[in-house]
Amino acid sequence: MRAPLLAPLLLLALARAVAAGDPDPMNDDPVRRLLTAEHRHVRPVDARLRGALEDGVRRSATLAQLVRTLDQSDVIVYLETVAGMHPSVAGRMILAGASAGPRYLRIQIAPRYRGDELTALIGHELRHALEVAQSPQVRDDASLIALYRTIGHSGGETPGTGEGSHHRYDTMAARHTGRLVLTELRG
Repeated sequence: MRAPLLAPLLLLALARAVAAGDPDPMNDDPVRRLLTAEHRHVRPVDARLRGALEDGVRRSATLAQLVRTLDQSDVIVYLETVAGMHPSVAGRMILAGASAGPRYLRIQIAPRYRGDELTALIGHELRHALEVAQSPQVRDDASLIALYRTIGHSGGETPGTGEGSHHRYDTMAARHTGRLVLTELRG
């Protein structure tokens, strides 16, 4: 029964770090190093998401901490814009592969989001990536679904667009993270 307590504890630790002023949003040099390092763990694959992530890490302590924490994990996250997702889906995370080593996640974002809303959505989805990073048992779709049945709440299934149907789960921690990033961006 540790898993239901894990998400609130991680959120509390993240909130304490932000409240303590550790970390501050990063200036250009640390952002550039963190987001362009050869072995970075958060990898936007298109210019729009790269720009939103870079801007967000500069302006949001919460997003900066998420990226730093993921960079220390065994999770590699690819961020991509995907047209044609179901209209009710803003973003989603897919376990793209796992081995004895790194686990690969794809975060897909609908193209209709811009500006601070896009950056907050990235924060929301990266919080889900952190939930997976903190759950070493997640190595396939079944264990991913089991995690979210434990820590999240279901929104049912969404008809797929090329990849079959997708389970829909969310967590209060991810929702809170998205709101917190948006608040920080808007100052």
